[in-house]
Amino acid sequence: LLMFGIGVILLIFEIYKIAFKSCLCNNGKMDWEIIPFQMCSMPIYVCLMIPFVSEETVHYLYCFLETYCLLAGIFALIFASSLLNEYLYMMIHSFNWHILMVFLGFYVIFSGKGAHEIKDFQTCTVIFLCLNVLAFIINLILYKPSKGKTNMFFIGPVRSKIFGFSLIAEKYGMPLCSALYVSVQIAAAFILYLLVR
Repeated sequence: LLMFGIGVILLIFEIYKIAFKSCLCNNGKMDWEIIPFQMCSMPIYVCLMIPFVSEETVHYLYCFLETYCLLAGIFALIFASSLLNEYLYMMIHSFNWHILMVFLGFYVIFSGKGAHEIKDFQTCTVIFLCLNVLAFIINLILYKPSKGKTNMFFIGPVRSKIFGFSLIAEKYGMPLCSALYVSVQIAAAFILYLLVR
């Protein structure tokens, strides 16, 4: 019930953010960069799914929250310049959102509902990779309508804006940059998995 309630709150926040950015900040036009399918958007879908799926699936969703989602929340707060915004509401929203992501991750860790075996990590990594594929498909579909602004999961084909990886993309191209970026996330999530065990 707690997780579903958080999912509803996140969904309301996300709808308001899209309306705020599109109507007030973008002259009523859709802002293609804020489509809710970034890594940091995943807790919405995970939390809303929990009451409606099997116990085994819930377990793997918890594993996903305590590894990949927690990692995304932590890194967003560490590199907080990306959360700063000229609009106070958007800045407060961004910080609260990522703090809530970190809370969800630690809630799963301390509740003992998360990953216990390597199979758990492997399964949530498959989820992560499938989401990357879906994000890339979205990026391709929306490439022309968004005029190259849509870059879900920052895996291209639009060049990454992430520090360090943007330089790799410029020098070696987005395919290599994306492969390296995804690999680094998996490695970091695995280290996190080992720590939280």
